[in-house]
Amino acid sequence: MSCDHKKCSCDCKKSKHTCYETLPTKVKKCDPIIHPTQHRVVEQTEVVIIPEVHPSHTTYVNNQVVRRVHSYPQSESVEERTEYESVVENGNGNNGGGYYGGRRRGWSWI
Repeated sequence: MSCDHKKCSCDCKKSKHTCYETLPTKVKKCDPIIHPTQHRVVEQTEVVIIPEVHPSHTTYVNNQVVRRVHSYPQSESVEERTEYESVVENGNGNNGGGYYGGRRRGWSWI
């Protein structure tokens, strides 16, 4: 095989080596090699909020007891009575021990 210097990219004229021509690369298409499927799991979570209302009520009962306390205060008093008598002695020492108008007059112990 001879070197066509017009197509050859080497510098054959200056060199003493053999020139090789580069042909276009052949491409051969083969059947595909099928690998096992890689399984991928992607989880997605959805949060659903459900309001649940539990009402409660507290009643405060304020009781009032009205207690009526009756009192009966007892007051006391002292009354001093003084009775005045005029006695006339009759001289026999009995201090007027006689009767006057049907009533006894004077002190019996004096």
